[in-house]
This record gives sequence, C-alpha cells and structure tokens, in this order.
Amino acid sequence: MEKLFVPYEIALQLKEKGFDEFCIGLFNEEGLQYDGEIYSFPFHNSLTKEGAVDPSIVAAPLYQQVIDWFREKHHTIINLEYDFHTYDIRVYNGDKSIHLISKLHKGAKYLFTEYYPTLNRAIKEALKLIP
Repeated sequence: MEKLFVPYEIALQLKEKGFDEFCIGLFNEEGLQYDGEIYSFPFHNSLTKEGAVDPSIVAAPLYQQVIDWFREKHHTIINLEYDFHTYDIRVYNGDKSIHLISKLHKGAKYLFTEYYPTLNRAIKEALKLIP
C-alpha cells in the first residue's frame, strides 16, 4: 500500500505550497505511518500549524488526492497517457502546457517500472507552477 502515497519529498513540497487536505497517512521521524496505531486519522497539515502536533510531521497524501488537489485548487491538470507502445505526460495550467516525456518503450514491464517516478516528476513540475 505504501506505493499509493507520494514520497516524503513531495509531501513536504505540497505542505509548503498549502496542501491541507485530510489524509489517511503522515510522515514522521519513523517514516510513513498509515495504520492508525499511533495517530488518529484522518490527518491534515493544519494540525501542525495549530500546535496540536509536532510541526515536523507532514500529511502523506495519496497520488490521486494530489492530482485532484491540483485540478480543483490550482486549475492544473496532470495528464498521463500510455499504452503498450508510448508513454506521454503533460501538465496543463491555463495556457501553460509542459510536455514532460514521450517515450517509446518495450512492453508493460517498462511501463509499470517507470510509472511512479514519472508521475513524481510531473507533480514536481506542477508544483513549480504554483506561486
């Protein structure tokens, strides 16, 4: 299940850009926590600003939450199109469009090993569009 959460580096950047959605996971000094044994869930970044929890704790959103947040809050679309021959990723924000990658690849094995690293790259590019 851990692969469904964005990595810590991206979660921290999202927090700095104002991401404050309820999440079923968080990052603390022990890493990713999502089972609810230590903290009550859902968790959001405002709890650290309110002093309710340690400010070093960061909400750990699911990839889909991040994609939805970009679309709903920043009118930015992260579009991944792929089939068994090509892989195309674009980030759209108004009249700005960033074409990140268009690759030919050799079958599903390559596609699935590159999916999350490429999605992380798209999210980082989308974060650059937020002032």
